[in-house]
Amino acid sequence: MDIDNPLVKKRPALNPYYDGVRMISRRLRWDVNYAAWTSRKKLNNLRNNSLGKKAIILCNGPSLNKVDFNLIKSDIFTFGLNKINLLFDRSTFRPNCIVAINPFVIKQNSDFFNSTNILLFLNSTGKRYRWIHSRKKNLVFLYCGDSANGFAKDCSISVNQGFTVTYVALQLAFHMGFKRVALVGRRPHISPPKGTAQ
Repeated sequence: MDIDNPLVKKRPALNPYYDGVRMISRRLRWDVNYAAWTSRKKLNNLRNNSLGKKAIILCNGPSLNKVDFNLIKSDIFTFGLNKINLLFDRSTFRPNCIVAINPFVIKQNSDFFNSTNILLFLNSTGKRYRWIHSRKKNLVFLYCGDSANGFAKDCSISVNQGFTVTYVALQLAFHMGFKRVALVGRRPHISPPKGTAQ
């Protein structure tokens, strides 16, 4: 092991108290932010407002290029993910909302996010919201907690990233009360290398 490696030098021990203090400090900084109050109010207004309705989550996979968006009925709520706007030049279809959690995606797509009137659900964690005009009426910030497991049934408090924006969109769909949710355009399954457990 290279003891001069900056990653090794950074923290000689894993201290759960350090992580706990960091999590609480980050959460307190967010909770006193104006954007946190307005976003929580918007999320509370959205809670169960779509009871019994259907929704479609348009994922990020390459199969999305083959989707005929004209087949999506106007009475079905649609969640677009990340940079779904890159497909807008191919169709007049627009999703009802867009969900983006990754800070790099938010930064790369900030020009679009700052100019669109589509409802946006974006990650607030840390200073990731600095690229976005935080007083936009169509913007809802989501606090992404540090929990490694769990499914948020009330997204006004926080959501669990679950390592994918699709998981966050599913939590929002539950929060809003949708009865049936379909996933379209997911990534193809990648098989593990031969000889490994599946």
